[in-house]
Amino acid sequence: MDRKPVYSGSGLLRFDYGPKAVLLKPATKQYTVIHGGNIPPINCTAKCRPECEYKWFGPHVPSDTKNVLNLENIQKNQRGDFNCMATNEVGSMNSSIVNLIVQCSPRLNLQVEQPNTKIGLPKGADLSLIVHFFAYPMPTSTIWIFNDTNGHKSKIASNFNMYEWFKHVTVLSKKNLTQYDFGDYILKVNNTYGSTSQTYHIVPQGKTNQWLINTKKGFVINRLPCTKKYLGCFCVTCNKKRHNSNAYEIHADE
Repeated sequence: MDRKPVYSGSGLLRFDYGPKAVLLKPATKQYTVIHGGNIPPINCTAKCRPECEYKWFGPHVPSDTKNVLNLENIQKNQRGDFNCMATNEVGSMNSSIVNLIVQCSPRLNLQVEQPNTKIGLPKGADLSLIVHFFAYPMPTSTIWIFNDTNGHKSKIASNFNMYEWFKHVTVLSKKNLTQYDFGDYILKVNNTYGSTSQTYHIVPQGKTNQWLINTKKGFVINRLPCTKKYLGCFCVTCNKKRHNSNAYEIHADE
């Protein structure tokens, strides 16, 4: 602990000192909260002379925070470590770390103006649907279901890759489309907190490919050229021998 001798107006000697310990109450070291939830207020205190000022550090700490940290309606970008620093003219000291884990049900990044999406392709084309989504804890399953034009349903083997915290990608690939490949492709993503789904209509078109998805402002859909596209450890390669090979990447413009 830093000490600083100070003479008072009466000539008496006293010692000012910096914080010798920074305490948090409650002293919980880790909180797990569902996206949109709250945690109890955390009070930061220290013995100082003169009195200390306090500052909290961490992801998106509210700007008006002083010694009490209030986190409400917690968002996924607030996950991480928080700590408090007590400071006066003699010295400063940091508190212990409080770790915040944020859990959320799956959410597809794609937002559409209409309930479903539609992609038009000619027969013989290759299709890759690259769909990004948020989920924590990790998804327990990603399932593609094909519903053909005659109403027959079948499951398609699928997997997913995590390329950033919370962020995952799954890919549906079909080569050399025939008349039996047109219909509805339904993506279902599940984790322990919920599920989400999205339907993609794959419809036959003329000789040229048509891009028919409508998106809301702030979201991006890329029609990728015939080249390699790396998404974390996942690679999608178009068939360069076919001029109508396309990959459709669907993600949020964050």
